[in-house]
Amino acid sequence: MEFKFLSLFSDSTFKYFIIAYMVIALTVWIYTLITDNHSIMDKLWPLLPMFYSFGYLYTAIKSSSGPETDLSRLKLMTLLISLWGLRLTFIFYRRGYYKSDFEDHRWTQVKKRFNYPQEQFKFQIYNFFFMALTQNLILFGYPLPMWYIQTNRQDPFNYLDILILIWFFVFYIIEAVADEQQWKFQSAKYDWIEEQKKGVSKSKYSPEEIEDFKRGFLVKGLFAYSRHPNYFGDICLWWCIYAFTISAHLSSVKFSSLFNYSMFSALLMTFLFQLSVRVTERISIKKYPEYKNYQSKVGKIFPTFNPYSHKSD
Repeated sequence: MEFKFLSLFSDSTFKYFIIAYMVIALTVWIYTLITDNHSIMDKLWPLLPMFYSFGYLYTAIKSSSGPETDLSRLKLMTLLISLWGLRLTFIFYRRGYYKSDFEDHRWTQVKKRFNYPQEQFKFQIYNFFFMALTQNLILFGYPLPMWYIQTNRQDPFNYLDILILIWFFVFYIIEAVADEQQWKFQSAKYDWIEEQKKGVSKSKYSPEEIEDFKRGFLVKGLFAYSRHPNYFGDICLWWCIYAFTISAHLSSVKFSSLFNYSMFSALLMTFLFQLSVRVTERISIKKYPEYKNYQSKVGKIFPTFNPYSHKSD
């Protein structure tokens, strides 16, 4: 296993990425102290991996020995990370994440758990270590496989790269479709709620759609198979990015070389998404009576084979 993580701290070039990470983490934490708004990392989530990936690509170009150096894999990884980041930036913009007063609704639950603002110390410790450091560390680590590849001998672009690319787009599409399905459902639901407030006598929505709105949450499309299919797509596509470290050394691959330090972010993100779901679903259970039944029959993140059918319950 190639977990030479500590060697990164002695690398004369990589230290600049560590400095950038620390500056961003401290800036984010200070911003939350000043504004009392803790969703700054939500705003940066799609942007920082692109920033770091372009940084890695730049250093690879600068340190390349000449035009014969093959940078095609690193360029492809930068393109894929950028496609992910740009799409998510649009999604976040559409949801209003970039409004100055936006704060994710899950922070309300977190603050209650820490009895904030009455008790400041424990919450600020959590805020510093989880939000400013850990979340930023995930984003710092997302494109880290690029650094691993460029600082080790790599094979030419090969068939495994093509397979990884195909699977990346499969998971990219799953995440995009799930986000779009959720957006359309929530937009229509709140439009219907506005109709009810205005006392509209005949709704433009069908009885079946109104039944879905009354339930309150989406159980159709990809959401019939996974409660969080967008998370499933997101987790898997970042494991695809990590998989490029395997295709880069395909000619000499062995079991121990399947694992290296650049997998830490994908591992950490996979674990933290589980925690995020727990917070989100505590809210959903309180809001929607049917959610517990849905929860018992549909996979949390990884899909189940049998689609959810509320009519048969």
